[in-house]
Amino acid sequence: MNRRWNLGLWFVLAAALGAVGQPPADERPPIEDPEVQQAQNLESPVRPGRRVWNGQLTSLQGPVPAPTSTVENRPPASLPPQPPTPTVQISVLVPRDHPPGQDIPCTITVTNATTAEAHRVVVRLGELEGAQTIAADPKPADAQSLNWSFKVLKGNESQKIELKLRPLANASSVSVKAFVSFEHGQAVKTTLSEPKLTVKTELPKQATSDQPVAVRVMVRNGGRVPIVGAKLTQTLGDGFEFHKDIAGGEATKQANQRLWTIGTIQPGETKTLQYLVTATKGRALRVLSVVDAEGKLQANDTAETTVLDANLRVQLSGDGKANGEQTAHYEATVTNTGTVPLENVRLAGAVPDDCRLTKMTRGGKEYQGQVLWTIPKLAPGESQSFRWGLQCLGGGRRAVRAVATARGLEDVARTETVFPGTANLSWQSNFDRDTVAIDQQGVFTVVVRNSGTEAAGNARLTITLPKGSVSLVQASPLYKQTGETVAFEPRSIAAGKSETFTITFRGEQYGRAYFSAKLTADALGDRPLGAEKYVEVTRR
Repeated sequence: MNRRWNLGLWFVLAAALGAVGQPPADERPPIEDPEVQQAQNLESPVRPGRRVWNGQLTSLQGPVPAPTSTVENRPPASLPPQPPTPTVQISVLVPRDHPPGQDIPCTITVTNATTAEAHRVVVRLGELEGAQTIAADPKPADAQSLNWSFKVLKGNESQKIELKLRPLANASSVSVKAFVSFEHGQAVKTTLSEPKLTVKTELPKQATSDQPVAVRVMVRNGGRVPIVGAKLTQTLGDGFEFHKDIAGGEATKQANQRLWTIGTIQPGETKTLQYLVTATKGRALRVLSVVDAEGKLQANDTAETTVLDANLRVQLSGDGKANGEQTAHYEATVTNTGTVPLENVRLAGAVPDDCRLTKMTRGGKEYQGQVLWTIPKLAPGESQSFRWGLQCLGGGRRAVRAVATARGLEDVARTETVFPGTANLSWQSNFDRDTVAIDQQGVFTVVVRNSGTEAAGNARLTITLPKGSVSLVQASPLYKQTGETVAFEPRSIAAGKSETFTITFRGEQYGRAYFSAKLTADALGDRPLGAEKYVEVTRR
């Protein structure tokens, strides 16, 4: 008899009847549907958003809070990644040919061909044709129906059943039928999560009244379910107002209140509002943030900060009248009258166009008609003083000012000084011709100019004629002659004016005739002007 074994029946049966345990990880490629979001995608780091203080809401998607169970909440719009499905195979092996009257061996093998577990695996032997079962290993759970039950068939695991069949006396062949069944299913779970709405308001630790105060409000959904219909209300304390350049937000019936519509906040999402506040009279800023979600959920937060005063004052003192040398002195005092330290305080003292700087306190620099000082730091209540001197040759009243500046602040102080002014005398002398013949006349002219800013008083001109060489014919203006000396009467020469003195003479003796001139005045003091010029007297 041919003992070759014949491959029996293969049966593949699958039934989704229940769920036991957590499904193993999915071995298939990820679903490309954009509506499906893997948990690891939700938990990936997020780049922070930009800080813009313009009153607009910005969104930042943060990590979703960790689930309370190992089964994750999946979007219902599409099928999430699935675990593998077990495949159970059954094979029945019997001899192809067998002698009559001898027991026939039969082997039934069930195999899990995947890595997934198969549960409640049952092998059932159908009705035999031409034989009866006389032995089974292992024994069936039900001897009448010949069923074998395996609780769990692990991945790639097999189980064998060995049978002995006894042919019936009149049988010409034996037919064996075997069936396998198992259960495969999935377990899912929905956690009833309470929404977690929080709001946090951030203000700088300190602010100054001369600059806008930055406010930052963060509204976060810390739960695992969306929050819908959220609105944020911002209320400022008295003495403060929303910056005039603010964008977004709706005005309410209160002047110091605005409303922003947030809408839906996804799990793990943070929405940020940033804007500027201006201090009017207030110095203690208080901001109340209230978030309401359709009246079902509410959160609030309050933040406070102190607003310091930045203030600056400059005082200027100076000589009301310049001294005899036309010099005046000035002193400027800069004081921090606020409650916040000031840095890089600048003081500028004026130098008028027709004046020059004679001295200054150490550290000063002259630049474009000013003398400048820089104070690196000026504490609240602290003062520093600086001095400088000016000299103005031109007379009259001069306005001098001092300007102090720091971080957008400016204060100006002014004073005036009277400069008496001075006379400035100069002269020119000349003959109307180079030579004069004997018995002919010539003219000697002297022009005195005052280019100063005050009148030159007691201007006296005297001219001594050469003895014997010439004789006086006449002189102008009024004069008095004593011997060879011609003395003109004292004159007052106004500022910017001139006086002309002339002497008409006759030649008496040939040769070189020297004329000696002398000018005195109050403005010249003990330093009179003198000059000597000559003319040639020739024979006829």
